[in-house]
Amino acid sequence: MRRLLAIALAGLAVSVWAQKPPPGLEPLPEPPPPPPMPGPEEPGVRIPVQEADKV
Repeated sequence: MRRLLAIALAGLAVSVWAQKPPPGLEPLPEPPPPPPMPGPEEPGVRIPVQEADKV
């Protein structure tokens, strides 16, 4: 039982020792503003459906 505990502690110590500390994080930049919404002066886009088209 002691041998198993010693192996587990050694494995834990090696894994902690092998990890690098995380780099210093910087705050995220502000997101860009959303694109402008199309106004009522812009016509809507219509795609005509042909008789031979399968929808």
